[in-house]
Amino acid sequence: MIKRPTVIAGLIVACSITVLVLITALLSVKDTWPGYFVVLLYMIAGYENPMELRRVYAGGIVGILWSYGVSCLVAFLAPALGALPATAILVFLSMFLIVVLGDLSSTAFNNFTMIYFLVSGIYPKQEPLVGLLALLALGSAFAGMALMGLRIFNKPIESEGK
Repeated sequence: MIKRPTVIAGLIVACSITVLVLITALLSVKDTWPGYFVVLLYMIAGYENPMELRRVYAGGIVGILWSYGVSCLVAFLAPALGALPATAILVFLSMFLIVVLGDLSSTAFNNFTMIYFLVSGIYPKQEPLVGLLALLALGSAFAGMALMGLRIFNKPIESEGK
């Protein structure tokens, strides 16, 4: 059976994303994916405490910047090693380091870091400032809309538990 809180969460997320898609389209804003990932990753992780959003933001920031750094290193190493070997070596080292560094700082190095690193790496032209702006501005708008909506509309109904 579909639960009331699930329906409410679905409507809030769908409305929030739709409003932001329309606004960014009207403003001709491109490459907005980092902002949309914030709440989606937060929900997928099963977090219920809004303070846990910091792990998503920190992972996103590190992942986007890490991807840019790797693209610069690939460009530097490609003439000597070739583009494919340079990419393979750096992706291997990146994945290894992101996992291992998680022991030192699970806030900055986590599954979200990997996701943002890998998705950022898909784009041949790295634009980290655009990604960071989308992550922080659009992500904050999305998180604010979604979390406020959940707080307002997901209050338990007295008769529901009886």
